[in-house]
Amino acid sequence: MMALLFAGALLLAVASAERTTTWRIAVAGPGCEALFTADDFVPVNATHGDLFVAHDHKNRTDARLAEQHGCTVLDRQQGRPGREFLVPDGYIPPEEMMRLFELLALTHPERSRLIDLTEEFGTPPTAGGSHIYALKVSDNAGEDEDEPNVLLVGMHHAREIMGPETVLLIARYLLEGGREDPRVRQLLAGTQVYLAWDWNPDGWNYVFDVDNNWRKNRLPNSDGSFGVDLNRNYPFGWE
Repeated sequence: MMALLFAGALLLAVASAERTTTWRIAVAGPGCEALFTADDFVPVNATHGDLFVAHDHKNRTDARLAEQHGCTVLDRQQGRPGREFLVPDGYIPPEEMMRLFELLALTHPERSRLIDLTEEFGTPPTAGGSHIYALKVSDNAGEDEDEPNVLLVGMHHAREIMGPETVLLIARYLLEGGREDPRVRQLLAGTQVYLAWDWNPDGWNYVFDVDNNWRKNRLPNSDGSFGVDLNRNYPFGWE
């Protein structure tokens, strides 16, 4: 995975190490570009004048960075792993996203219903004890009608945090902004739409609290590692 260094801007980069200490670092020097095109750094967000780098403090020190890459550290401040640095401002945290979908179901009870899919299908919770949810949207959401069903899933990979935001926008349009749109009325009159904003709650929480480069879920594996790539783990034909 190659990071790109944009002219006039510094990048928010995250090392691939599982345990990270977050540093707020301002850098300068001709060797900086080599550092930030290394395979283990991923650009997340442009900043103004500072470079945010999350790196494993046991393996990467500022002196080593400067020595190997000719990149001088002008200023450094330690920050905690998590929301202060790792997720750009403006993204809705998982627990707040849940509250927003609950509010939609309460505000529009005839056309929407919040479903706990874990309870509905009798499946076990995730490794972290979470349940999977979907918001059903239809003209008669309380009944299971003989109509085509559409499922929209917003997130498999934990770091793709735009997905749940997109599903929320769609839910709000179907229930609020598009109420007078004849295409929306026709859709909901003949279709049951299921909006599952998050298929990977453990991974999504980990992205917000620990490492925004995390991709998989948080299932403990037999070799001591964590995570299954949900989007590449379905049986053939989904059975």
